[in-house]
Amino acid sequence: MPQFSIVTPVYRPDPSELSATVEAVLAQTITDWELILVDDHSQDAQVAATLSSFAARDPRIRVYSRTENGGIVAASNDGIDFALGQWLVFLDDDDLLTTDALAALKNTITNHPKVGYIYSDEDKVDGHGHLSGAYRKPDWSPELERHVNYTNHLSAFRTDLVRKVGKLRPEFEGSQDHDLVLRVTEQAGEVVHIPRILYHWRMSAGSVAADPQAKQYATDSGMRAVQEHLTRLGFEDWKVVEGRVPHSYATQRSYNADKHFVSVIIPTNGSRGLVWGQRRHFVVDMVRSIVKSTEFENYEVVVVYDPDTPEEDLEALRTIAGPHLNLVLYTQPFNFSDKCNRGALAAVGDRLVFMNDDMEVITRNFLGELVAPLEETSVGITGARLLYGNRTIQNAGIGIIQDALNHPYSGRGRDEYGFSGEIIHDREVSAATGACIAMRREVFEDAGGWPLEFPNNFNDVDLCFRVRHLGYRIVSLARVECYHFESASRDNSVTREEHEGIENRIGWTDRDPYTPMGAREMINLPVMTAAPDYRAPYGRPLPLLGSAKRFLKRSAHALAKRIRAVSL
Repeated sequence: MPQFSIVTPVYRPDPSELSATVEAVLAQTITDWELILVDDHSQDAQVAATLSSFAARDPRIRVYSRTENGGIVAASNDGIDFALGQWLVFLDDDDLLTTDALAALKNTITNHPKVGYIYSDEDKVDGHGHLSGAYRKPDWSPELERHVNYTNHLSAFRTDLVRKVGKLRPEFEGSQDHDLVLRVTEQAGEVVHIPRILYHWRMSAGSVAADPQAKQYATDSGMRAVQEHLTRLGFEDWKVVEGRVPHSYATQRSYNADKHFVSVIIPTNGSRGLVWGQRRHFVVDMVRSIVKSTEFENYEVVVVYDPDTPEEDLEALRTIAGPHLNLVLYTQPFNFSDKCNRGALAAVGDRLVFMNDDMEVITRNFLGELVAPLEETSVGITGARLLYGNRTIQNAGIGIIQDALNHPYSGRGRDEYGFSGEIIHDREVSAATGACIAMRREVFEDAGGWPLEFPNNFNDVDLCFRVRHLGYRIVSLARVECYHFESASRDNSVTREEHEGIENRIGWTDRDPYTPMGAREMINLPVMTAAPDYRAPYGRPLPLLGSAKRFLKRSAHALAKRIRAVSL
């Protein structure tokens, strides 16, 4: 039996392009495959002759002819029924595989025995054979996949899973592949990304590859596919709407304010500064924006303040927040992590939101939008998108790029899309900035709280990596925004010791799993460094989370216990 069944629906293609497609399969470096060509009643003598010639040339090529035109879903499902392979690979009748595509899939299956779905990077090919538009994709990001079918080509599915979920569904014509990916990945043991271009997508007239505005019906089908996906996961109250770019979507999440209590924890020393030409009492204005934007009553604002915080600020907070205010005096030397931990211990909520004091909320119902995704038990942390005072992006997630921690897209315009639209969609990131994150209390405690070893910088990175190691996702929310007047309330310079400390804790990798290689040209480097020309000599690369595993064995519950002990 072949390991791979390549299914290609055929309907009146250019015979030369069809021949190139089949030749690309014949050129594969491994041999355990079959190519199933399903002619969807093309009624074209030249196409029929081309199909017959290839079937006669190689017994691994099988041709089936439909007696009526049924569309791509019907033809593909016929191919699935005929398939003998353990894995299904879908190939359009004018696209091309690289010669090592199946070999790369075979190697991935060998190294990941639990994998159920595999996808690769892709690019585009024109009628002259010229390649362009390389799409270097992030590793598996289920949040991003809901909002755009970024996995697309090349896709390989375990055959038994495809048959189990009911194959392709005709009612989702145009987005049938996206619908299938969502249903299969709900049950796949593992999803693996091959970070190499294995598929050349032909830019034919009228295709989405050539014109992203084409096929509006595909967008409508995709919205319904994602809506059903959310319903299957138990979130039927969440609504899917059309996104900002063609064939993309956004999720409007409902938040049950009666079910949860939100505690917003804000460390402060009562600092002041000049913003937009006006003198600002940071924590006062910050809390005012929270109270103004919050549309429910089950919340508190826990302000962890230093003894030198002006009394007038505390009085203003009492007036603004009223019964929602919880003041916690902090008398120890400055340690941002310790202040956050003590705030969490004093808080009563089952949803914890940590925020800097030098911020201002933009999004309506900010707290509800920020904590709503935590209803998914696989989500460990959510982070808002932060803007500088000049309305450019300050943070849309943290990534490790070129051996350095960076804020991808920092300094880009608020309305920019980023590379392939990543920053306008909710998506997974390696870490979220601690200036604004939300967590369930049990996740916070299981991770051991904020690391006291990092009193000033990188405490958020350390916390996020520990949460990821526990198996949770870190989700950056594109439509939940606030201003961050960074460094207005404290010195954020980074020391060499801090760099070395976070490297020893988590290790570096040259390839961040959620920041595509193609995005690097859009990243303003450096960002999280002590000076514009600063680079720490990191030494040998470490696997992502490598040394964190050793740390977690002793720290997760130990830190939680230690936090309580310090508090007492």
